Amino acid sequence: MIIPDGDRRYAKKYCITIAKAYEKAAETAYNLVKWVLANHNVKEYTFFSLSYANIRGRSSKELDPIYRAQANAFLRASEDPFFNEAGIRIQARGMKEFLPDYYRDAIKVAEKATEKNSSKFFNPLVAYSGEIDISRAVEKIIKNKGEITPENILKNCMIPNPVDFLIRTANERRISDGPLLALKYTEFYFIDKLFPELNKAYIDKALQEYENRKRTYGM
Repeated sequence: MIIPDGDRRYAKKYCITIAKAYEKAAETAYNLVKWVLANHNVKEYTFFSLSYANIRGRSSKELDPIYRAQANAFLRASEDPFFNEAGIRIQARGMKEFLPDYYRDAIKVAEKATEKNSSKFFNPLVAYSGEIDISRAVEKIIKNKGEITPENILKNCMIPNPVDFLIRTANERRISDGPLLALKYTEFYFIDKLFPELNKAYIDKALQEYENRKRTYGM
């Protein structure tokens, strides 16, 4: 899983518009998805594209370039033969009802184009909140008269599988309301580069370090 950060700092650093920075971030994210799933032993890749807190805390003027850049990336993926050739299914997770219509439509197009794939999975988190995800999972269990256990809660969350490895960029060291239960025994890795500055080499280095770690799962 990757939690990106640094888009606005990237715009300031390189003296470009924030819209251009978000376009660069979307391009970086797109390229890394293809690189990770094609060149590494990764079956499921989650990317925190947009948090619910971002939506609540920013104006529509600030959000529109983010929405546009990310919606365009979904549409691009729907037409890219790579995803079907590699057997990758795109499954966006989050409270998509808070997104504009054109963004939701772009997500539907990408999901429809890859719905028959089952070899690997790409889970972009959009309008996502780990806290609300847990609340909704509990509500679902109660509605179905199930037993409220940590295992059942995780099973009913939008990200129902444990996350093995988390990369966080821009030297930030927090999970930003990510999928809390799925991160129970996750290994963390921090990169000081701003997310749009990332390239394949940074990801290769991170994944190599993960392979060399001895996981203890809290024992």
